[in-house]
Amino acid sequence: KTETMKQFSTTVKPTLLLVFAFFIHNLAIAQMVTPKPHFESTENRGSAIQISDPAIEDQPSLSVDQWQVSLENFGAVHHTTSVSKEAFLQLKEEAERKRPSPEQSTNSVISRSAVDPPLITRSFRGNVRNGSVPMDNSFAISKNGFIVSGINTNLIFTQPDGVVRYSAAHSDFFKLAGLGTRMYDPRVIYDTETDRFIIMCLHGSEPSNTALVFAFSQTEDPTGRWNIYKVDGNPLGDQYWSDYPNVSISKDDLYVTTLLRDLNGEWNYSMVFQISKKDGYEGKPIRWKYYADPKNADGSQAFNLVPTPNGWSDLIGPGMHFVSNENLGGNKYNYYTTTGNLESNPTLLSFQTAGLTTGLAPNGRQKGTVEKLNTFDSRLWSALYLNGIIHVGSHVSTPGGSVGLLYGRFDIANLKMDAEILSKPNIDYGFPSFNSFSDKEGDENIIVNYLFSGPDIFPSQGQIVVSGSGATFDWSEPVTLKDGGSKISALAGNEERWGDYSTTCRRFFDNRVESWSVGMHGESNSYATWLGQFFRQEDIAKPKGEFVADNTTSTKATDIKFTDITPDNPTVWKWLFQGATPASSDLKNPIVRYPSDGVYDVQLIVKTDLGLDTIFKKSFIHIQDPLQKPKADFTQDTDSIFVGQTVQFTSTSTGEIANYKWNLQGGTPPSSDMKDPNVKYSTPGSYLVSLLVDNSAGSNTKIKTKAVTVSIPTSTKNEILDIKASLYPNPVVLNQPLVTCDFEIAESTPLHIRVVDVQGRAIKILWNDRVKSGPNRLQFETAALTPGKYSLQIIDQNKIKSQPFIIIK
Repeated sequence: KTETMKQFSTTVKPTLLLVFAFFIHNLAIAQMVTPKPHFESTENRGSAIQISDPAIEDQPSLSVDQWQVSLENFGAVHHTTSVSKEAFLQLKEEAERKRPSPEQSTNSVISRSAVDPPLITRSFRGNVRNGSVPMDNSFAISKNGFIVSGINTNLIFTQPDGVVRYSAAHSDFFKLAGLGTRMYDPRVIYDTETDRFIIMCLHGSEPSNTALVFAFSQTEDPTGRWNIYKVDGNPLGDQYWSDYPNVSISKDDLYVTTLLRDLNGEWNYSMVFQISKKDGYEGKPIRWKYYADPKNADGSQAFNLVPTPNGWSDLIGPGMHFVSNENLGGNKYNYYTTTGNLESNPTLLSFQTAGLTTGLAPNGRQKGTVEKLNTFDSRLWSALYLNGIIHVGSHVSTPGGSVGLLYGRFDIANLKMDAEILSKPNIDYGFPSFNSFSDKEGDENIIVNYLFSGPDIFPSQGQIVVSGSGATFDWSEPVTLKDGGSKISALAGNEERWGDYSTTCRRFFDNRVESWSVGMHGESNSYATWLGQFFRQEDIAKPKGEFVADNTTSTKATDIKFTDITPDNPTVWKWLFQGATPASSDLKNPIVRYPSDGVYDVQLIVKTDLGLDTIFKKSFIHIQDPLQKPKADFTQDTDSIFVGQTVQFTSTSTGEIANYKWNLQGGTPPSSDMKDPNVKYSTPGSYLVSLLVDNSAGSNTKIKTKAVTVSIPTSTKNEILDIKASLYPNPVVLNQPLVTCDFEIAESTPLHIRVVDVQGRAIKILWNDRVKSGPNRLQFETAALTPGKYSLQIIDQNKIKSQPFIIIK
């Protein structure tokens, strides 16, 4: 087997070596590696510790009230980069002009197949697109095989069989946070030391509503309970909002980096958030700090800091490493590190070195169309820490006109960057991610996950293995996880979004070298997502037992079905069920019950032609009593109204609730025992609202002292319905509840979009955030509505600009 690839390589010693004064840390196996002391560095001390409210506890998998709201904009997209929109477009046009025609392409090629390629053993469809442009794939897999996967609009929970056991829009998953429906850019992490998941989403695109929203799982099972928090995405209180998050964890803390944008979409500065993991897992008020506008070692503003997740099961700590590059092309590479965990009053230090010179990538090509795939700039998109080396990647230009895949190794101790560009004529690579692919932490094999396309290729998902150290780069032949089935043509114009991310994740289970990847490919002129499992070629002859269960967090005396999904056709099964009835079975797919609350292990021994294999999943089943003292909480469709208008209150209380008792100061009615009362306010002022919920285990009260502010309007007279909106299908039948609303606006503006009944009561706020100019498509589910007539109000600056009616049958 031979794969022709052009390689560009360099070994460049640092041109700027910088001081480091905090190398005295007593660290364990996954210790922080620090540069040797040099003569200069840049330090950012960061803020004092901030505190956000205690967690909202929720079990989203039990919720049936889901609206699945998404808003898709079909207009031209401006990606935030380190220069203005106008300057970036000029640079991008220059990159496109430098691309030779296929006839002029004179790539010199060499052959390499020094490492075995990865073996695809299992693959299946991931999240289904619901108005998501781009996909923004992120996922993680736990030791026992629980998978949490997110795209820009929704989350799914699955296991290695690919059966979706939970699916929800981000706004439905995080609804108890009370923030609304504008949620995007999910990031998913599995904590290998605590066996917990962390999900993060951004909320809002204005300074007043930007937030980082987090969910910390209480167990390894994502269908169980979560602790939900929100952190201000604009802690300086200026005119900017957070976008483009990157996420990682250390032994003690969660790190998030963002870019702060203005209302025109331009970048102004970067932000690093450092957050206590322990607080999140325990449901306590969460402590955090931020580093605003960090600087590179040369004094310039740091752009797009990428934190570095650890490639092994032992996490780094107590601090975190970060990297960045010159995103528009150049040879400077920046390294940053925090000096400790949140408890130690850490600072953020910056260093810089020189390495391979790169150029801004042209856009990706795709088969059968002149529409290009937007590669953004050439920032580092992904990083991985392993044994003192940070593995980094991007997509960059090549002399032959293709988009090459930059892979680099950053030696922290010596501030040394070795890099190589993987390229092939008429193939464009994009959005790489990295994972360890060896049975020992000290081995060199790295699996690279990426997207690829070309003039003769539809957008597809691929993987390759690279080995070596320093300036030695040994590549395997590539494998294709999923061939694209069509071009992507989802937006107006000739430029389509491509990724904008891919993710690969190591599963540390049963001493296996097992990796999983997710990305995006073209399907039906749009986007689709595929998940895949990989093993090493040398492990092909080993049995690989695997099983799943249809219900892993449940109540007592519930039937739970276990299914063997071992490949190679097992002929013998021996199950052991701790605490279950029956306690053992020799069936392929047994059904058991658990009579008592608790956490239980499951073991399966299978026999195939390859031999015996034992699969032991510790703490796999969670049985819990559902009756607990409830927790009161509520949301409302608005907190600011005019005299004579109404507010819809919605209980978001958790637990089994027998009674609802509302105190509605200043409202009509002044009190209510309904679950979700609608209240009219007739007098200007600010009013308290409280909700008490109870059951046989006890009661709990939620109070908002200034829940509603009522004011006198100036006028809304002679308003013009000037937003043309089409709503379909209409009428809607209950077994096909998805509704689409197409509308167009001339310029970007904040819009309030809500469903209103015939009495004028707001039933659901679908959107309350800025909407981009051009054609837009809003979609939502109506399964929560009873049959009747409703209107969809699109409101701009308190004026109804559109109000199409819809019938639910």
